[in-house]
Amino acid sequence: MFESFLGNEELKKEISARLESGNFPHAVSFSGEEGTGCDFFARLVAEEYLGDVSGLVMRNVHPDFVSVQGSGSSGQVSVSDVRDALYEMNKASVMTDGKRVLHIREAENLNSYSANALLKMMEEPPEGVIFILTVRRQDDLMPTIRSRAVEYRIRLLDIRTCAAEAVRRIPELDREKAERLSELFGGRLGLVLRAAEDQKFSFCVLTAEKLLKAAYGRDRYGVMAALAAAEDREQISLILRTALSGIAQKIDNDPAGADRSGYLYECFTDTLEQTDAYVNAKTAAAVLAARISQR
Repeated sequence: MFESFLGNEELKKEISARLESGNFPHAVSFSGEEGTGCDFFARLVAEEYLGDVSGLVMRNVHPDFVSVQGSGSSGQVSVSDVRDALYEMNKASVMTDGKRVLHIREAENLNSYSANALLKMMEEPPEGVIFILTVRRQDDLMPTIRSRAVEYRIRLLDIRTCAAEAVRRIPELDREKAERLSELFGGRLGLVLRAAEDQKFSFCVLTAEKLLKAAYGRDRYGVMAALAAAEDREQISLILRTALSGIAQKIDNDPAGADRSGYLYECFTDTLEQTDAYVNAKTAAAVLAARISQR
């Protein structure tokens, strides 16, 4: 079970045992950074629970599987989307003898209204209905929602495994480049594959590497130059998100430098929020360049 999902052997063993015993929790939350395959694993679990052998869940066409995620610039999951999904959960199942699955992607983006709507059904779920939530960090979930779900963490792949799988999927990918990307993204296979195949994203990856080198070296000019290379706000946002992935990896792998990395993570997060909020990009970059030399 779950052979197509690399790594996380203990997690797969436990989830498999719960599914086989028929004692699966009515609500689970899987946490993992972008590129860890968190949503993919959630769908694999839904497939097994529903007995889907035709790939309907993965194609989002299974009648007993509903997936909800945020939309718009804020990415918030609206109360209307949740209510529509809950309405579907209250219907009789079509294919699976009473079993239904509601998948909430990026559940940290539930607002107070949508969370309260979801909470009511989570407290008294219809028989056979399970809730699968995915989130980047469990701490970002609303406490009321978090308290009603069994929590699981998707672990990162080790660098060699990540690189080997990337080369297996993209045979023309140079092994050295695969290892460099795997190290940059800390074993986040999804981001490695994207960087290898998407030229625009690859540019952002290389720029993010330069940005990180400048930030750790307290090079204010280098920070400004790296961000100035971006063509538009979308690229700046992608560069910052990629850099944040690199900082997160350093926090995990270099405890001695956690204080500096933690500070830079805060600086980059603030700049990303300003960029997404349409603050003048040059101003945001100038503020970041000034902050990286303060500590």
